[in-house]
Amino acid sequence: MVAADGGADLAKEIGLAPNVVVGDMDSLSMEGQRELAEAGCRFITHPVEKDQTDTHLAMQWACGFGFTEISVLMNRSGRLDHVLGIIWAAYGLVEKGVSVRFVDAQFEAVLVKGPASVDIRGPKKLLVSLLPLCDSADGITLNGMKYSLKGESLRPGETRGISNETMDSEARVEVGKGTLLVMVSGSTG
Repeated sequence: MVAADGGADLAKEIGLAPNVVVGDMDSLSMEGQRELAEAGCRFITHPVEKDQTDTHLAMQWACGFGFTEISVLMNRSGRLDHVLGIIWAAYGLVEKGVSVRFVDAQFEAVLVKGPASVDIRGPKKLLVSLLPLCDSADGITLNGMKYSLKGESLRPGETRGISNETMDSEARVEVGKGTLLVMVSGSTG
């Protein structure tokens, strides 16, 4: 497991033990650094003043080490700039064929490049939002959703893909072309 700086403390809180910590180490507690070092964790240290966020650097390191599937555990920092930055960094990786999933206490999301499909399983009335990145996402077909799309397009700057909901315990999002962020959060009712 690779952690981005202070994300190693969050990992520890939920019972995960990073093998590698990447970042400038400005938000990882001294106790966390000591415990991880004693456990044999590897630290990839970067300067505080740099051009990428620690999470971006951690994702790049993981890809450079051969990972093709990345799950990003979000830390609920309240920093919209960091959340958007992580999504944009992931966009660059997805364009190169890496699978990137985001997990938070409130939502789970996956960034996919068409042609691709995303299966959604869980209780009825899960909230599902679709956000195209950069160019339009075309050939979108939704199955098992309240509002259906059949081979349609979503474009950046539109909010048409926001706040759909699953109608059963299984649903599917298919995208033919383009990059689409598929977000799933708790029940709408």
